[in-house]
Amino acid sequence: MKLQKLELKLLGTPQVLLKKREVKLTKKSLALLAYLALEGVVQRQTLAELLWGGVSNASGNLRRELHRLRETEIKDFLEITNTTVQLLAFQTDLEVFSEAGEFLQGLQLSDAPEFETWLEQQRLDLSKKRLEQMRNHAARLELTDVSAAIVVYQEIMLLEPLSDFDSQALLRCLLNQGQRDEAERVFDLFKQRLAEIGLTPKLETAQLLVSDSANAEGSAKLLERLGRGKEAITFRLAAAAEAEQLHDYAASFEHFGNALQLQKIPSEKAGLHKKRIELLYRMSKVDEIEKELLALEQCSRGDSRLEGEALVTKAQWLTQTQNFAAALETATAALRNPLLSKEASSLAQYVSGACNMRLGKLAEANIAFRQAVDLLPIQKINERVHAHYGLAQLEMQRGNISEARALHQTALTLLQDTDERFYRPGILSMAGIFAMMDGENLKALEWLEMAKRECESSNNAINLAMVLVNISKVYANLGDNTALTATLEEAIEVARVTGNPVLEGSILNNLAISHYQRGNLGVAIETGLAGIECARKIKDTRGLVARLLAQVEYVAQVGDFVAAWNHLAEAKQLMESTGLQELQSHYNLQKADLLLAEGNYKQSLDILELLVDHTNQEIRLASLYSKAIALEQLQQPIPSEILEELSGNQQFATRILALKIRLEPTQENLAAGQKVLPTVTGLEELALRIALAEPYNQVLEHLTQSLETYPELQQGFQSRLKQQYSITRA
Repeated sequence: MKLQKLELKLLGTPQVLLKKREVKLTKKSLALLAYLALEGVVQRQTLAELLWGGVSNASGNLRRELHRLRETEIKDFLEITNTTVQLLAFQTDLEVFSEAGEFLQGLQLSDAPEFETWLEQQRLDLSKKRLEQMRNHAARLELTDVSAAIVVYQEIMLLEPLSDFDSQALLRCLLNQGQRDEAERVFDLFKQRLAEIGLTPKLETAQLLVSDSANAEGSAKLLERLGRGKEAITFRLAAAAEAEQLHDYAASFEHFGNALQLQKIPSEKAGLHKKRIELLYRMSKVDEIEKELLALEQCSRGDSRLEGEALVTKAQWLTQTQNFAAALETATAALRNPLLSKEASSLAQYVSGACNMRLGKLAEANIAFRQAVDLLPIQKINERVHAHYGLAQLEMQRGNISEARALHQTALTLLQDTDERFYRPGILSMAGIFAMMDGENLKALEWLEMAKRECESSNNAINLAMVLVNISKVYANLGDNTALTATLEEAIEVARVTGNPVLEGSILNNLAISHYQRGNLGVAIETGLAGIECARKIKDTRGLVARLLAQVEYVAQVGDFVAAWNHLAEAKQLMESTGLQELQSHYNLQKADLLLAEGNYKQSLDILELLVDHTNQEIRLASLYSKAIALEQLQQPIPSEILEELSGNQQFATRILALKIRLEPTQENLAAGQKVLPTVTGLEELALRIALAEPYNQVLEHLTQSLETYPELQQGFQSRLKQQYSITRA
């Protein structure tokens, strides 16, 4: 009869099975059988020393253990002679790939060190064999079931955590299955394990994580993963340049940030911070620049040239945050640096010009702007755009409209060759302003809507508020008062959200003008006062003077001459103390109009005669209109050329109609008055209705009720109406 084979389970907890039943044996017997299974025929002396080494009666111990085995069911599987021992007819679980566990798991013989040494070596050899079996199995699975292969490779990595070969296989399968995040995690863990023993992954291992190693970003990631930061910087900079060319400024910003983490040289780090600041401007994230500036200043310390350039960059930021006095001081400090480059000097001069302009120092602004233009290199298109735009704004303020148009056109042309975003809305808005000045309101609206979309697409809230203000002016010209007010209210909300009191004050001023033109006199006065307080709070001297002068008109028209003279006196004191001489003509015009409102026609006329030939077209036309009113009140002839010029200007054509009808109630003038009557509101409507002999009680009621919160002003308003139109009821 054929002998049943003895089964030895050697992986995991060891067992000896006969006919599927476990044979209970001692630890020594299990160790002995395992040794015989792997080593074949063994000398008795060798077994004695292996299992009872160092004991004087080792041979006797072996003899007794063999006797115990002869008394068990496995006696027929042992061949024992006087010198050797051999195991017959057996099978083990070592030949087939298995996950049963460690070789002779849990079996320890503390009194048999030679056996423990043998056991450790066997475990090592079997582990290698098992790994090879698992690798072959996983490789076959890769061809048919990648998910199953991943499981096997993960088990292999637990057994061989420092193997590049096995790591590559697992990464390859994970990436094949689209599990990139898991592949990244596996690689980082592998790199960490190697780092603990001072090693890095092989190039081929990291290569698997890069979709295209020829790509700059891919090469950078590859080098970074291998800990080769110095080499990775070059590729990060190349990746940043590629992203910038594609207008992906966020990606470019991130690449520069990665390069910063690798860069150790302070001057190079300063350059990277400057690039990140430039990108933040392009993304209109001005509020995030301060952090980069602090880092830039830290990198620049100890290097005079870098310190000067850092000051220029800081001055640019202070300008954007409307802190003009501090920006001017910083730019001036930079210009004193003898090591400042030509390019940095040009930028400092530009900042100086922009700040001087906003602070009302137009002569200084003009010099600085023109020096900036002369110093700027041709390739610095963005900066040249800024400088020409700044000069255009300056010339607008000075009343040199033709010069402003030429400078603006240069800025607009240069804008086409650049991806500059921050000033784009302002330049497009200025195109809209020129269109308004030419009476092309619909064209102006097109330009301004373009500017608005530009602001919205780049989250440029600072410029959005000013664009909305200009759109409101178009609606005012078109007579759409509902859209006008809604636009201004939207603008002021934007200004408040951005926390920009300069913008808020400017919008309040425009909102006051809107309410005044619509006949909401009380609200206009309240809003104007809010704008004044806003300028006072932030110490915006030029803005404060401009708003005080505007407020003179509001309160003078309702007969509050005391308040009007107080506002005028404060404006004069500020002009004299701060050197805002370019506002002198505006001051004189408001003083003349105040005297005119009080009935001091001759005094008013004397001042107006000094303004009618002014180079600023706006001041000249306003003074001509006031002169015509003063001459009418003095019952003196009004030169026809004055009436013709005013009639030919869109801004004054409607306002002069009431005067023309009073002077010459011809069919032509009456028809012109009737035609525009539906488009006018407020005091302008009242004057035109009285001249046309049209019912005006409803308008009068609205004007009077608008002053309900100011009872004392209602009385002054009644006096003004009586003086101007002989109306005694108010």
